[in-house]
Formats: sequence, C-alpha cells, structure tokens
Amino acid sequence: TGACMYVHVCSALQSVVCVLLLLHVPMALYFSTVHQMGATAVMDFLRKDSDANSSVLFLMPCHSTPYYSHIHKDIPMHFLECPPPIDSRFVDVSEKFYAAPKTWLASSDFMPSHIVMFDSLVKDFDDFLVKESYKKVYSIFHTHFPESERFGTHVIVFKKITTKF
Repeated sequence: TGACMYVHVCSALQSVVCVLLLLHVPMALYFSTVHQMGATAVMDFLRKDSDANSSVLFLMPCHSTPYYSHIHKDIPMHFLECPPPIDSRFVDVSEKFYAAPKTWLASSDFMPSHIVMFDSLVKDFDDFLVKESYKKVYSIFHTHFPESERFGTHVIVFKKITTKF
C-alpha cells in the first residue's frame, strides 16, 4: 500500500505541475513579448525616422517609454514630467496636461517634428494636428489592458509635414 500511495502522490504532483505550466507559460510569453510592447517599439521607429533636425514630444504619462536608452541619438525630446511633490500645493506637468490637454499644448513653447501619444488622446488633438500639419506616420499595438484612461491600446506617432519648394 505504501508503493501505491507513492504513485498517487507522484501522479497528483505531476498533474499540478502540468496544470501550472499550462497556465503560466502562455501568460509568461504574452507578458514578456506582447503586453506593453508599444513603448519600446515606438523608440525603434523614432531612431530610424529621426535625423539631426528631429525633435520629439511625448504626450504620455511620464516614464512611459525608455527614452534615450533606446533611441541612441542626440535629439531634443520632452515628456510630461512628474517629479516628487515639493509640498501639498505642487502640481506636476503631467497633471496640468491631463487636466486641460489642449490648453497645455497651446501654451507649450516646444513644437517638435514628432509627437507621440496613446490612441486614447488622439481625438482631443485632431484639430491641432491638422492645423499644425502633423500626419500620422506610425501606429503600434501597446496593450490589450490599458492601466487607466491615460493609456491606450496603441502608441501613435505624428510627424510634422513640411513642404519644400
């Protein structure tokens, strides 16, 4: 009976291990290769699409992209900053932007060659993008499960179109 019990314990343990592997391997593959891939992929695109005259504005929650560590170029890039609060009255740039996106952008002194944002923001800037001659040049999947309304399922890049005579 001891040997029989050993076989049942091993069989039950093997079943548990198989079930855990069947559940965790697909999740590990998804979360390591698909989920939130847009933030890195957009940097690869910007590295290839930029030149010495390029500049980039990220209208995304702060630290959404790997920034210079992936672009490997010395071009001006700005993102919505969110430093630690100095006191209870402190409001960071990111919070000011999301409170009034159009107003914030209209008051910005930095008009880049490229603007990067999540698809959830595009509808707020349609008029601005057309008026300022920006054209959508890249869209990449980011996630099936956005963390909040500030994130989207895709990362979009707009490029200022300049006419040369």
